[in-house]
Amino acid sequence: LGKAAAAAKEEDQKRRVYTTAVFSRTEAKELRTAADDAAKTMGGWAPRGRGCCTDDVLVCALPARSRYLVCRAFKERLMPLVCELFPEANLRADSLPAERGSFFVIKYTAQSRPNFGLHTDGSAVTVNVALSDERKNGSVADDEFSGGGTYFPANSADVDGLLVRPKPGCCLVHDGNLKHAGMEVVSGQ
Repeated sequence: LGKAAAAAKEEDQKRRVYTTAVFSRTEAKELRTAADDAAKTMGGWAPRGRGCCTDDVLVCALPARSRYLVCRAFKERLMPLVCELFPEANLRADSLPAERGSFFVIKYTAQSRPNFGLHTDGSAVTVNVALSDERKNGSVADDEFSGGGTYFPANSADVDGLLVRPKPGCCLVHDGNLKHAGMEVVSGQ
C-alpha cells in the first residue's frame, strides 16, 4: 500500500492545472498582431523544424515592446507563481526559459493547424497564454475561434477529462509532463 499510495500522490501532483490572468485583452491583441507581423516577415506561420510540429514564432523574433511585455509578465507574475505552485521544479522566480526555442507563440487555425494530438511537453512546467478569443453568437472576426482548448484526459474511464479554454490574456499552467492535447479549432484562429 505504501508504494501505491506514493505513486497515486505523485500522479495527483502531476495533474495540477491552474489558470490566471497575465495580460490585458489589449496586450493579448497586441502580442497576437506582433506575432502575425513577425510570421509575415519570415514567410508565414510554419514549423521551426527539428521535430517541431507547431506553426510558431519565437518570442525573440517579436518587436522590442512585445518582448518586453512577455518578459515582464514572466518575471513579475508568472515565474513567482510557477515557483510557488511547482516547488519541485526547482526554478528561480527571477529566471526565464533558458532555451530560446522554448519561448514561442503557437498559432492554431481551422485551415492549416487545427489541433495537436495527445502529448507531453517534456518540460518541468508549461505556461500557455491565450491570445485569441472564442467566437460568440455567430461572430466572424478574424481574431476569434470556435473549438480549440487544451484537453487533459482523465486517469480513469469513470470520469471525464478536463477541457480548459482560457480567455485572452489568461494563461494555463501545468506540469510539462502531464499528457494533454490541443483540441481542434473548427473555425477561425
